[in-house]
Amino acid sequence: MLFKRYVESLLKKTMKKSTTKKTVAKKSQVSKKPKATAAAKTKSPAKRGVKKVGIFGGTFNPFHVGHLNSLLTVSKKFGLKKILVIPSNQTPGKPLLDSPTPKQRLELAQIALEDYEGLVEVDGREIERGGESYTVDTLSELGKEYEREQLYLIMGADSFSKIHKWKSYKKIFE
Repeated sequence: MLFKRYVESLLKKTMKKSTTKKTVAKKSQVSKKPKATAAAKTKSPAKRGVKKVGIFGGTFNPFHVGHLNSLLTVSKKFGLKKILVIPSNQTPGKPLLDSPTPKQRLELAQIALEDYEGLVEVDGREIERGGESYTVDTLSELGKEYEREQLYLIMGADSFSKIHKWKSYKKIFE
């Protein structure tokens, strides 16, 4: 509860001073979709009933007000109806963490985001899967689960600048 109050107080201060820059890369669908009619091609995703879903992964050690501010800003800017926050089990290339454990980081994110139920969902799939967490694997799974939705990968400029080092990074843009 104390962390939640701390996050809320920082959010109020940060919302006024926000200069966070985030890069959003649209993740196209992994599976083949049936051909759209000419009328459907001209309509916006929202008018076709397509839901926009944001994907925000990371270590989240810990989840903090900067993460929350970014999610709320991106959600508003791009009209996202849902954002999946996906804590990684083990980030490739980073040292193993003794504390907090992956499950504890998942719980911290859930606590920090409990007031945003309906917009934000904390997803534990990478922790449940175990081992190293690769964005391309998670996006492949999500593409199958959310085949009717438009998926948006949300990441900071720091991550985007290193994306060329990620496993099968070109598939992320397909």
